[in-house]
Amino acid sequence: MIMNDLINASQCLSRLSKDGITYSKGYFSQISSEGKIPHHTKPTSPKKFYRYSEVLEAIKTTQDPTRDAQREANEKKRVEPNDLFAAVGTYESVADMNDDERETYELDLRREIDEARKAAEEAKAAGANDITGLDVYSIEGVTLADAKILKEYWLGKIAELNYKKTSGDVIDNREVERQAFEEARTVRNAILAIPARISPILAAQTDAHAIREILLKELSSVLEGMSA
Repeated sequence: MIMNDLINASQCLSRLSKDGITYSKGYFSQISSEGKIPHHTKPTSPKKFYRYSEVLEAIKTTQDPTRDAQREANEKKRVEPNDLFAAVGTYESVADMNDDERETYELDLRREIDEARKAAEEAKAAGANDITGLDVYSIEGVTLADAKILKEYWLGKIAELNYKKTSGDVIDNREVERQAFEEARTVRNAILAIPARISPILAAQTDAHAIREILLKELSSVLEGMSA
């Protein structure tokens, strides 16, 4: 039997959607398990695979119009909520997912965690001080909804800080560090230039008090320049 035309459930659902046939992953997995959709296996994988022509034929003969309302309700349940905090509880339990759904969920979770971490680190670099939950992304049990909320929280912090910078309320930490480095380098260069400038003057002096006054004057000049 030719195996190279077999596709997984996600690919099959995508092709069905393009042909105007919409199934949730859960319902598709259910009717496949019930034998209404023929599936195949590969020696190298425990997953179910499908031949699209067989799936189409099975759907034509077994599709039950009375299930349309239920499928529509299931799809609505999976639609991303508009309200950020309404996201909690809209994702089905991982334990209730089939292999394909679980794989997709894990990929989405890792992506959201990475994006949440990047947003938190960017917020910290921009001046956010309340980075108390930065390590939460490594805690076992974080859900996709948790990761989405955390990401949106830190993106909101970045937007808030950017607004305050534009209005002059806050200064970027990175800009402060850059200015401090420039000032420190200027002071260092000025101090290192003192010996070359006053060594001929000091060489002509024999009075320790006079030497001390010359050094104090030069150092004071550098420090006053820094404060200015």
